Amino acid sequence: MTVLLIGATGYIGSALVAALRQRETQLITASRGHHPEQPGHRQVDTTQVESLVTAMQGIDTVINCVSGDARSIGEGARCLVEAASRAGVKKIIHMSSMAVYGFSNALMDENTALAGEGNWYAEAKVQAESAMAGFAAHGEVVIFRIGCVAGPGSSQWVERIGDLLKAGRIGDLGSQGDGWSNIVALDDVCQAVVLSVYQPPLPKTWNVFNLAAPDSPRWNSYFRDFALASGATPVRRISKRQLQIEAYVKAPAARIYGKARRFLPLLPVWTGTDIPPSLLKLFHLAGKLETSRIEAALPVRWTRYEDTVRQGAAWYVDERHRRSTA
Repeated sequence: MTVLLIGATGYIGSALVAALRQRETQLITASRGHHPEQPGHRQVDTTQVESLVTAMQGIDTVINCVSGDARSIGEGARCLVEAASRAGVKKIIHMSSMAVYGFSNALMDENTALAGEGNWYAEAKVQAESAMAGFAAHGEVVIFRIGCVAGPGSSQWVERIGDLLKAGRIGDLGSQGDGWSNIVALDDVCQAVVLSVYQPPLPKTWNVFNLAAPDSPRWNSYFRDFALASGATPVRRISKRQLQIEAYVKAPAARIYGKARRFLPLLPVWTGTDIPPSLLKLFHLAGKLETSRIEAALPVRWTRYEDTVRQGAAWYVDERHRRSTA
């Protein structure tokens, strides 16, 4: 079996490289950059069909881990499907996001209507899934709608959360932290993808799976547990007014400052962690991903939530120490 992993240098992509190389898989990686240290790596422009067709020669399964801007995600998916159809690929495994559901449902299964809700990232992910549907006329499509990937190395849901807790900018958010975290360990994401790779391809099949740990809690609980595990205590009660100042005053000011630095590079670098309105909305309104479908289809052995928190916090403490002594 020959597998092409596109987007192999990102957080999830890098972990998948390691996981797949432990199996009897002929793995070829691909990304925009040139990586001579990776044997068999193919440099590819993911928004150019011909570049993708060339990269897909002799490939059985393509794993799409492409991230980036809206064009890279949405248009890149359309180009990938066209190229895979022409190259005779049998299966595409596409990494999507729970963002496609928006915030209008308390419980989200795979039949929940998709809604970008004006968020560029969510809309790009919806566009990408729509493009993937076209491949079902040729081969098998497997889509994973992934929750918040936590664990060692997670810049979004470990490092950012740890920094905000340490600074006392988040904590107990009251009703503003009642959304579901949908935390999932990086190892579990890799496990699900690897299991899917080794499932025999089913022609003209479309499978969609939510991917989040069944025992992941609401955000307030995650903040408390991570703070205790990383030593970011006491956990402060943060008022709604404080959060609004963060999202609607500080975050826009940081964006304006960042744009100003493009023209005035001698200005000091802004090193703060923003809390944009989209993040507050996630903390407040995110529904719970329902995961019974993936549990019925694949023998995923979930990492316990407590272990995910402990491992992520241990990495964060070490990383914070490294940063302070660098």
